[in-house]
Amino acid sequence: MFLVIIVIAAFLTVTGSAFAVTATPTPYTTITSAGPLTSVFVGNDLSCQVARTEGNQIYPQNATPGDCSTYLTVGGTVYAADFTNHTGSANSNPSSLPTPFTPVSQSAVTGTGTRTDPYAVVTTATAGVIRIVQTDRYVIGDEYFSSEFALTNTGGGATSVSLARAWDCYLGSSDEGYGFSSLYFQGTIVAGATGCSAVANAATQGLVEGFVPTTGEASTFYQARYGDVWTLLDGGATVLPNTCICDTHEDNGAAIQWTVALAAGASAKRTVSEIFSPAGGTPPPVPLNVTIKSKGKGKSKGKGSVTGTPGAISCTATCSTTQYQGMSIVLTAKAATGSGFSGWGGACSGTSTTCTVETTAATDVTATFGLPELALKLTPSKSTIVSGDKLTLKLVVTNAGNGSAEKTQACAIIPEGFTVVSAPDGKVKGKSVCYQVGSLVVGASSKKSISLRATTDVLKTVEFSGTTSAAGVAKKTAVAKANPVILNPSAETPTG
Repeated sequence: MFLVIIVIAAFLTVTGSAFAVTATPTPYTTITSAGPLTSVFVGNDLSCQVARTEGNQIYPQNATPGDCSTYLTVGGTVYAADFTNHTGSANSNPSSLPTPFTPVSQSAVTGTGTRTDPYAVVTTATAGVIRIVQTDRYVIGDEYFSSEFALTNTGGGATSVSLARAWDCYLGSSDEGYGFSSLYFQGTIVAGATGCSAVANAATQGLVEGFVPTTGEASTFYQARYGDVWTLLDGGATVLPNTCICDTHEDNGAAIQWTVALAAGASAKRTVSEIFSPAGGTPPPVPLNVTIKSKGKGKSKGKGSVTGTPGAISCTATCSTTQYQGMSIVLTAKAATGSGFSGWGGACSGTSTTCTVETTAATDVTATFGLPELALKLTPSKSTIVSGDKLTLKLVVTNAGNGSAEKTQACAIIPEGFTVVSAPDGKVKGKSVCYQVGSLVVGASSKKSISLRATTDVLKTVEFSGTTSAAGVAKKTAVAKANPVILNPSAETPTG
């Protein structure tokens, strides 16, 4: 990471960069407490730095404020902290830096640090026609502080602005880490929370620092290499891409963003919680119990298994595991060959082979497997026909068992004296018409129709037969005996 250290003087030319820096360090106010966030530094340019007992948590670790900033994009102009006047910064390319906010005022620290009367610093600045009042609050004992942004459109017309908050992570005194795109916070997993972590994609555990949106409005995020974060925001990005390099260990940063529409004279607020925790948002553990049930006849019963992602669930009978409270677990049921999935019970329901469980408390799930049993019925539409007539043969295959049937196929065998006119979705091969039915859950049927034409005047009685089968299921046959077709040469006028 390229760090520029600014020396207090009237002007300074930075080595390796051809620009002069006005070396007036950014004023700031400090919320000091017993912690665990022992110091929250708030710059009058809407920047910040945060300290725990082990030191500052935002890069540069020896700079106050650090590379932390509120961003506003108004009418195509990007406003942010005055990085060039910080006592150190890695976001220091003069050709791409945003326009600094215009400071208006900053209060002293108020409050007593309690839940009902938190410490607070109120900072007011302007960004073109937008007036921003940022209130940073901290409660003793919390591993986060909150920033509330109150925006007012002082212009004469409506406008839409992009509001963002970003920093360069210095994770527990380390300049490198992974990322996350969701976090357990105040009793729930918050999707869209983002930041840096010591554990890859640490939604529920491990050292973290990052942003949790708390006002409910739609937000976007970006977690990436620190320079990519600054490049995106300094370049005027108004919507972040919702991407995270969660599994890559590198020198990183993060940002969260809102789009805010403001009529002339209108105001709006957004709030973010900014967490710095050595244990992340670790929720309490809760048990998840999965039971496998089998159905069948006699000793023949369905078999199968259930696996879970993420987690250690892998059951063929009954098993239990511990999950973090608030996590979502995707359970997948898989029937053994010749068996079929019948359905879920407990915290899951339905016959889909997947189920998402929210482990808010101790959770019980049942998965039942049975044996499919196929039935095939063939019904011709006429009982008397002559040469040239059309006839519709209806084919119905039904799963009459207690387990789903997979890779189901049904075929009708066409007798002599008939040709196939049409068989939608069917495959004609010789004297057979076959259908790939696929999956049939318990009680489900698949209906097909085959259009045939009589081609002979020989008097005879014919029977239509067929077969059906499924993966691991014995082939079944059927014959249309109830409605035989008689080829009647004495009829004078073809019908149909």
